[in-house]
Amino acid sequence: MEREEAARLRLADREDAAAIADLAKGLLDWERQLYPEMCPTSRWAGQAGEIRRQMRLSSTRFLVAEREGIVVGYVKAVVHRPPGVGTRLSLWRVARRLIESVMRRPRPTVLSTGGQIAGIFVRERERRLGVGRDLVRAAEGWLREQGMTANHLTVLCANVAAREFWKTCGYEPLSLTLHKPLGQPTGETPPAP
Repeated sequence: MEREEAARLRLADREDAAAIADLAKGLLDWERQLYPEMCPTSRWAGQAGEIRRQMRLSSTRFLVAEREGIVVGYVKAVVHRPPGVGTRLSLWRVARRLIESVMRRPRPTVLSTGGQIAGIFVRERERRLGVGRDLVRAAEGWLREQGMTANHLTVLCANVAAREFWKTCGYEPLSLTLHKPLGQPTGETPPAP
């Protein structure tokens, strides 16, 4: 049997936003099937306009895999730096961030830095052909170019196939996010501690 030619990887452009949005919706639908109790998504999740807005951010890159001119997968990589590092800030933005940090309670105790794969999805017929792994390698390469020395991501515990995929890509568990549904709000104010 003849092996298919590898999908072509490239930096996404504005014209890819609708295809990426469609794939992102596929990811959200898949996650909801795995975990129906998942919190609702925002109204802009998986919308082409939101994808185009995120494409303008210097901290974010979308890469796509295409076969015969059709986008068959995407990955979204994000760089997290401490505020003001590696960016040019206007006086207004500096003042706004200062005010926000003073007013925010509780203040964060850890500055989030590093790379993040914030989304990846490959059409089902393209899975197990190396498309996902190639997208991950390309995203990791971009993150390294941005000076990142580590990458993190989030996977639903119920998504066994994704957990296995990430393990084969060299990722290891770091933390565990726990969730507990509390039922409907009662409208009552809890007693003060």
